Amino acid sequence: MPLDQARQGRAEGPAFERFKPFFCYVEVEGDLLTIVKQTGSQRPAGRLWEDDRPERLIFLGSLALGDEEQPRAYGEDAKRDMAGVLERIAPFKWRLVIPWPQGNSKLDVFELTPVAQQPQ
Repeated sequence: MPLDQARQGRAEGPAFERFKPFFCYVEVEGDLLTIVKQTGSQRPAGRLWEDDRPERLIFLGSLALGDEEQPRAYGEDAKRDMAGVLERIAPFKWRLVIPWPQGNSKLDVFELTPVAQQPQ
């Protein structure tokens, strides 16, 4: 489906959806950065890639739903694919913005702040 048709189908949804705090982890594997949201019914996960601006990374990932343990790989299921930007907005604070996600909103916004210890 062309992007303009997908946008028209969601014209009734909210302009953006902001999520309450959640836990995620960022893992470094050699040159690769991975980010995974660990809680909630919709859990984005994917790779972070360098951009031409040092305070910003490009996010390419997929969405795990419900009780699924692992998200699908980016490109495996177009309905689950996500692309966005992770940007440093302050010391120890980042924002992941995903335009035109698969939900009802036109924009998903996740704010990330590191914590010293994650609850069990």
